[in-house]
Amino acid sequence: MKESTYSCALEMSAHLNHHQEYFDDLEHEINLASNNLKNTQFLTKEVRNIKDFQPKGISSRTTKWLTFFNKNHDYCRFYFEATICALFAAAQKNEIWRTQTTEELNLSFNFYATIFSNAPNLFLNEKSESATILMQISLIFSKYSGMVVKSIREEAKKLNKYILEPELINFFKCIFIKYEDPYVLTNKFYLLKMEEVNILMHILQGNNIKSHPQLPIKISNKELFILVNKLPQPLYFKNNILARSIVAAKLFLQGKNSRLLPAFLVYSKVFNHHLDEFVSALDFWVTAFYLLAKDEQFNNAQIIDYLEYKKHMSGESYSLKGRTYNSILRETLLWHDTQEYTRKEEVMKLNWQPRYEISNTIIEDAVEYKFNEITNGEEMLFETKHLHHCVFSYTESCHRGFCSIFSMQKSKNGEWKPSITIEVQQNSIVQIAGKNNRSASAMEINVIKRWASQMKIEYIEQNLQFL
Repeated sequence: MKESTYSCALEMSAHLNHHQEYFDDLEHEINLASNNLKNTQFLTKEVRNIKDFQPKGISSRTTKWLTFFNKNHDYCRFYFEATICALFAAAQKNEIWRTQTTEELNLSFNFYATIFSNAPNLFLNEKSESATILMQISLIFSKYSGMVVKSIREEAKKLNKYILEPELINFFKCIFIKYEDPYVLTNKFYLLKMEEVNILMHILQGNNIKSHPQLPIKISNKELFILVNKLPQPLYFKNNILARSIVAAKLFLQGKNSRLLPAFLVYSKVFNHHLDEFVSALDFWVTAFYLLAKDEQFNNAQIIDYLEYKKHMSGESYSLKGRTYNSILRETLLWHDTQEYTRKEEVMKLNWQPRYEISNTIIEDAVEYKFNEITNGEEMLFETKHLHHCVFSYTESCHRGFCSIFSMQKSKNGEWKPSITIEVQQNSIVQIAGKNNRSASAMEINVIKRWASQMKIEYIEQNLQFL
């Protein structure tokens, strides 16, 4: 018994020492990389994540990638830091990266070597997705090297020195697309999950998407035509690109309103945060889009808020049968005017954790501004009463994690008073409103842009609406 215990202890010790060797090699390469990084703080967090939560194969693979980039630093010195960031992001969540075989890993290295030798001294904007896009191309190449239709070497020679995201997307298209371009996928190929990449490459081989076993939602021939040829762009999808695009095609087939569709999808909190829930009520939302698409001028954000509350939050059995655009509009206005559910004490008691760190104050034209993230129902009601708009109706959406609401406050005579209310979804500003739903002034917009930049929150003007 003692000999057996002693033998097991020796075996475990050898295993741990072998595992430690992986970490020692990783830390060695990280130290080398740190010499060429401006910001090394993120590396500490990433290494801790790999050590504490990832299998040893991930640390070994990360070490090999770091060794490759360290050895080739001179070839990618203008985008080395962005590439290391892209590498650790891939190590965390990119299934293609995490499942590469040794042969596929070497193919990725060969891809980068071709870029290094034929497009030397590229400059990639470190704040853009360019390094992530280049990483994804290398990963797709490693899985589908037999599908390359043009010489990577020759296409690399055509790249501009100061390269932007659209040019890299076009580079991917040049080397892989032989037939029709399924742009809803190729324009965002770097955000695709592994099964979505498999479906994309299935299409690029000339196959019908409907025949793929991993298709997330069934699609008709008419919907497929819209998906490939008619969907308006841009659609700001950040995940589940294919499933969201199929839903968009189903909506567009009924409503045929290219102006409304992107806004409809941006303002739907259920669509953005709980796609499965939206799909489970897809017939309802197809009908809703058909009704709303009949009017070009309606305030889509308010109506969508109302319909989401009635369908997904109220607990009622709500149907659109017999309703028209005008009747839904009347219901929406009544709901916002009377704040029908503010009388529910449980809504007032709701609270949630902040999703963002506290930001610094901003001074613009000698006026000081601060931004408070609202984290409970009482603060939401205060904002509504002070600015006379309907933000309190977003309380349950905030509690469910659909969005975050910020109160932009201005210092006046030593007091902070709410001036503008901002809604953030998926790290993008989607709605801005002042008192009585007034538009923000040019100066206020400038302050908001400065704050958004500080917080690394996207400000995309096409997305904006009133609360």
